[in-house]
Amino acid sequence: MTWTKKELGIATLISLVLFLAALIVLETSFALLRPGPVQRDALLGWRLKENFQRDFPQRTLGGKDYSASFATNALGLREFGTNSRAPVTILVLGDSFTADPYASNDRMWYARMAQTLADRTHRPATDFHVLAGGAGGWGTYQNLLLSQTLAQRIRPNLFVLQFCSNDFQNNTYEWETQGVVRSQYMRRPFATSSGDGPKYVPGIAGAIYRSFIGESRLFNRIDGVIGGIQFQRYGGYSRPLPGGVAQKYERESVNLTRALLTRLRAEYRFIPAVMVNCEGKETGLNSHWKAVARDAGFIPLSRPSDFLRSLKPQQRKMVFNVDGSHLSDEGNQLYGAVAGDEIARLGLVSARK
Repeated sequence: MTWTKKELGIATLISLVLFLAALIVLETSFALLRPGPVQRDALLGWRLKENFQRDFPQRTLGGKDYSASFATNALGLREFGTNSRAPVTILVLGDSFTADPYASNDRMWYARMAQTLADRTHRPATDFHVLAGGAGGWGTYQNLLLSQTLAQRIRPNLFVLQFCSNDFQNNTYEWETQGVVRSQYMRRPFATSSGDGPKYVPGIAGAIYRSFIGESRLFNRIDGVIGGIQFQRYGGYSRPLPGGVAQKYERESVNLTRALLTRLRAEYRFIPAVMVNCEGKETGLNSHWKAVARDAGFIPLSRPSDFLRSLKPQQRKMVFNVDGSHLSDEGNQLYGAVAGDEIARLGLVSARK
């Protein structure tokens, strides 16, 4: 049987329609059966969903399984403490170490931090209410933009910013767009030199990533595979750069991050503000974090990082998630206790009289 051009065209069209229908069914099934905690956002690029709740299976680096009960409120923030009128409200902003479901809300590091503060200040736990925001992969500018949207809705008594060394690169447009993690930099808002609003990667590619197509599990899986190949090829998350260019980007990133931190500190200039670091190492760009924190008006808490740096290989199996980078359920507890103890030692939360 010989097909005519018209019949071949119809068959091709039907095949294409069926293929697209299958993709839609697959995407819908994923969304219903395994919903994720993040959604796209026109301003922030991506953010936590509001009023979202789900239990996520997790595993430690040592192979121990545990469950993380994740929940957000109407503002898209994780919470610890049920007393919204508590005398001590703590706002925590960060990235995946704060916002992603590596531990249950009441087991995250900032929950243990509040519990430790309650013990050290001789206050009941009901005196503390923690609100935690951010999202995996966020940089300082996204935390700044979120803080501005929350300014009229939350009046904290203490501000805690969780920082990581990759924030330096995440904040810098020219450097970040040399990377292989397109799912982040194509969506991410970047600060402009004039400070009059965010800028985004221009063009069709950027528009696609920021559209509903960019939320597709299949699209992101394919993009992730390509990014993984590039990671192996380049030996890291960025394309190899000439020495002079790399040094220029690093200098610019430190200066820009200092400026963004200064703006973020100004949003909470009337209350104590501290910074914690999710890394133990103090080499490379991460060697600058304490200085830029102080320059911006934050108090850098060094002991949580010291704790991570002191871990022995066997301890890491318990403290870290199976991905080897984020804290496990137990790791969050230990890290948060150290952070809470240091905040109490500095007297940033008054003791009960």
